[in-house]
Amino acid sequence: MAEIDETFRRLLIEAVAEQRKKRVETLRKAFAARKATVSEILEALEIYEKKESK
Repeated sequence: MAEIDETFRRLLIEAVAEQRKKRVETLRKAFAARKATVSEILEALEIYEKKESK
């Protein structure tokens, strides 16, 4: 049972990481399209992370 739990946990972590990677890539493309400054990007990522943690 513990082995199944560990496998599920690992797969869940991988899925969440992949999802976050896709979202970050989408944000990067959007900011590149409007030539955003680094501070604008960091501010948006901070807001996004706060929303994700709720």
